[in-house]
Amino acid sequence: MTYLTFFNKNLVHENPKAAFDCYRQHVYKMADRKTDVSPTDLYVGLKNINNELKSQNKIGLMNTMAKSLIQSLVSLKQDNLASIMYSYMIKLNKDNPKLVKEYAINALAVAKRSDDPIHIMARANDVANVCFKTKPGSEEHIKYLKIQHDALADICTNYHTTLPQRFNTISKELLPLDNYEVKLCFVKLNLAEYTYYRNPKEAQTMFNDAIQLFIKNKDYPDREHFAKVASKLNYVERKLATFINR
Repeated sequence: MTYLTFFNKNLVHENPKAAFDCYRQHVYKMADRKTDVSPTDLYVGLKNINNELKSQNKIGLMNTMAKSLIQSLVSLKQDNLASIMYSYMIKLNKDNPKLVKEYAINALAVAKRSDDPIHIMARANDVANVCFKTKPGSEEHIKYLKIQHDALADICTNYHTTLPQRFNTISKELLPLDNYEVKLCFVKLNLAEYTYYRNPKEAQTMFNDAIQLFIKNKDYPDREHFAKVASKLNYVERKLATFINR
């Protein structure tokens, strides 16, 4: 594992653009040589440069430079490093829905190529959240909810078999299975709510499956979050009942 020992804190402060150029060149060289780069070190370097740019009110410059490096990493099939940078840039631009969506869609393609359901779930959720704020229930919104749903179903089904080998992140460990099952329950409720007019049979199946997951995880330790899921379940149940009784 190679660490980015070239990092120059003084240069970051005095000329963050030059620091990023240096950072990019070193990362690219090592990636091109197929040298393992420390993911943690990559993340820390990115964060240090960004903090300085942020203090200078130059976040736009950070986006421009990061996109260039990400594209290089993707072209070299350094999917893990590209995913780290995508995740960081999504968090950095959380108040810019257009950029979040752009980064998340590109990151989703990388996660699919890597067969990484955790990141597929996360990036599909990013896009679905943007769609929810702009066009809830739209075809695009439903499309990304379904991608999120399928990734969560994959996670839950293969949690004890193939998932650990496909799990690839630096900041977190796998959460307990019930966490993903409750997430899946919530996504099923969203799909039931938004697809009932288009496909009532499929929506009802989603709702019934959500109930089973809800019952299975009735002792879920995060009671506050579980209460939100219960509230959503009751809301969707009333909405479906209203549609049926028309």
